[in-house]
Amino acid sequence: MYRVFQPETFENRMYFDATMMFCLNVVKNRLVSNPHTRALMTNFICEFGPSPPNNEFKKQEMSMRGLLPSSPICKKYLIPTLLLAYGDVEKTGSNNQYYERYQYRFNMSNVLQFLLKEKYFQEQLDEIAEKEIELFDRFTHFFISDINDTLQDGISKLKEIRSKLSRLPYRVRGCEVKMGHLF
Repeated sequence: MYRVFQPETFENRMYFDATMMFCLNVVKNRLVSNPHTRALMTNFICEFGPSPPNNEFKKQEMSMRGLLPSSPICKKYLIPTLLLAYGDVEKTGSNNQYYERYQYRFNMSNVLQFLLKEKYFQEQLDEIAEKEIELFDRFTHFFISDINDTLQDGISKLKEIRSKLSRLPYRVRGCEVKMGHLF
């Protein structure tokens, strides 16, 4: 993705804060009209968060571990910006927007999960839920919709897998497996 930059560049807090201020301002205030470009900017912001699947930092990224949660710019604007962007990626204008939105939202969800381990960000999310009801409702609507879509895709794939498995004679680690016992 965007891990081509050198993490040492951002060890100077001034560079990091200036970069975050620019990116968060563009996304939050929709200064770029193209939602696909804004979505790419959120991906860049998310690069400073931990990597999936374990939501941990890789060895070469350890110098970036504390940048997001300790930055005054991020403390103030990151959560509301990610909640806004979560809904904005619904229509990126790309030919693959239906599938791309999941990747953008996955990256944002990883950062949110990482940040919400800290009390400060939990309180900020509670405050947004109380004061910016429309933003929070929009975020939760898309979040629940994504969970529903993913669950539905998984269930339909399980039916397909079961159908294919039922037509095959199976041996697992030298033992006969009867298909009725698996499902």
